[in-house]
Amino acid sequence: MKIKIVFLGNHTVGVQVLKTMHELGCLSGIIAHPEDPEDGVRYLSVYEYGKQLNVPVIRATPKDPVLREFINKIKPDLIWVTDYKYLLPSSVFLFPRLGAINLHPSLLPYYKGRASLNWALIYGEKKVGLTAHFIDEGVDTGDIIKQVELPLHEDDYIGDVLDKIYPLYSQITREVIEMFREGAVLRHKQLEDGGSIYPARTEKDGLIDCTWSAQKVLNFIKALSKPYPGAFVIDGANKIIVWRAELVSIEFESLGIHRVGDDIYLQCGDGALKIKDCKMV
Repeated sequence: MKIKIVFLGNHTVGVQVLKTMHELGCLSGIIAHPEDPEDGVRYLSVYEYGKQLNVPVIRATPKDPVLREFINKIKPDLIWVTDYKYLLPSSVFLFPRLGAINLHPSLLPYYKGRASLNWALIYGEKKVGLTAHFIDEGVDTGDIIKQVELPLHEDDYIGDVLDKIYPLYSQITREVIEMFREGAVLRHKQLEDGGSIYPARTEKDGLIDCTWSAQKVLNFIKALSKPYPGAFVIDGANKIIVWRAELVSIEFESLGIHRVGDDIYLQCGDGALKIKDCKMV
């Protein structure tokens, strides 16, 4: 069965999905975020990639009348959302005959909301994943179509996790589109009491609390490292952004930064970290 899809999304994960949809011949239109300073800088640009594909592409939020006009004109069978930060009204997600789905970077019902991978690393999870689910009026609460798990290794930083999860976006996109084409989509309700909704994170949220355990601080550093702004500690007049660190058996009498020769250590609530890579600003 041939299907027409309008894609709403942004950034590198959005481009991963668009590549697969274009290969499958089902991409009929693209709606990207309004102007985004991270486009083409930290992430690939959905808008620029859409223009390369010669597919109709606009920038819009659900509050912009042009968004609904764009969708009405194309009359898609399915709306597909990936890393589109705006919630869709029911007038939009109920419009296509097959509904609307979202790819969410967590194993729903856990870690709904924003910055899901970062939050999972902060809390020391041993696995993350990607979920394709129907969109409803809640935040990442719709019926699940398919999930893919990604185990985490002890030495994984967020950059490593992103490198591993990007190919899964293409994989799950291909598999779910084939389900729709074959009329074989399965729906599984989420646990009603499962998981919490997490907020977006900003650069200022990276301040390290040195009273935390050394393991908690290390998790925090791993979760916020490159390509994100990084976890940081204030040392006098200096701001030290910590990209990499490791647990050590050395102990210092006071919390915070300590220098031993050319090495920099961070004393935490129950142990210390050796800073392996950092930036002073």
